[in-house]
Amino acid sequence: MRWLQCLSISIVVLFVVGCGGAAGPERIGVSGHVTYNGEPIEDGEISFFPEAGTDAPPSSAIITDGNYEVAPKWALMPGTYAVKVLSYKVSLQDSKLPGGALDRPPPPGGIELKDQLLPAKFNTKSTIEKLTVKSEPGGIKKDFDLRD
Repeated sequence: MRWLQCLSISIVVLFVVGCGGAAGPERIGVSGHVTYNGEPIEDGEISFFPEAGTDAPPSSAIITDGNYEVAPKWALMPGTYAVKVLSYKVSLQDSKLPGGALDRPPPPGGIELKDQLLPAKFNTKSTIEKLTVKSEPGGIKKDFDLRD
């Protein structure tokens, strides 16, 4: 009988202590506009990689018509991040699109090839200014104007 009382008390204690549920680490939304030599990047990706001392996972967002917004689930934690940007155009050579037309989706099972438009200094060898993320209500608006 005593063990049943102990079990009941343990369950109640665990329920009371465990019900608050941690909200998880603070995440800050980031959005903005990305241009290359003054023109909006039409199709691309922006990635944020935590620098040493920033205990956070990397994150990324799709760039469409120059705009990006990191989804709330993947928003950045406070810290400093290296920034990398990719910009694509569909490759006319070896395209999986029917007849090489760019106005139709690829056939089932086919994926269109995309060419990288930006120099390495904006992606694989990024020299883009680091992004420092601090807690800010409403998130951060950060534009990137990439120039040769």
